[in-house]
Amino acid sequence: MRKEEHVTATATTQAFEPRYIRLDPHDNVAIVVNDLGLPARTRFPCGLELRSFVPQGHRVALSDIAEGEPVRRYNEVIGTAAKPILAGEWVDEARIHMPTPPELDKLELATAVPAPQPPLEGYTFEGFRNPDGSVGGRGTPYGLAAAPVIKVSTRTELARRWKDLIDFDAGRIATGEATIEETGWDLFRLILEVASGRTKVWSDRWGIHNDLTLFTPGPVT
Repeated sequence: MRKEEHVTATATTQAFEPRYIRLDPHDNVAIVVNDLGLPARTRFPCGLELRSFVPQGHRVALSDIAEGEPVRRYNEVIGTAAKPILAGEWVDEARIHMPTPPELDKLELATAVPAPQPPLEGYTFEGFRNPDGSVGGRGTPYGLAAAPVIKVSTRTELARRWKDLIDFDAGRIATGEATIEETGWDLFRLILEVASGRTKVWSDRWGIHNDLTLFTPGPVT
């Protein structure tokens, strides 16, 4: 096998390898990062096996969590288990009892200062680099199960590349194909079409949704 073929094969294997992000050693949940999620019986390199499908960007239990025990992410308690959760199960909002949110004027300030992390080395940026040197991320194709989400792209190139995921191309302003006013009215008409049920957004057509969390007590969850 030539060197180029070996590098390509290695990169392909890594791209499809089951992966999750655990942000603190004390966390008992992690975030699945593979595109479109992972099916049941998927085994991670650490030996953890999924008991059910877990969508991309959602939590998976790293260990058994008894009913009433805290669910930890960022080493912060984001709720308690509403019922026993087994290692490898999808930890969605229905499985967590959320604390009663405090009044806005009584919110505590974050005082915990994390230790500095070592610099990341050996990684490459997977977003988009613009001609002027600025960059943009790839975003996510997921919408919300509770309400339609219109995916708007400010880059025509991205809208054309993801024509079955992006609902509206606002990049026409930058390319000169449409004015800000014309684009705004087109978007407003699309909002009316979606709200009336006459048009479905792509995330609804594909059935790829995230849960809507109205309040989470951790600093970032």
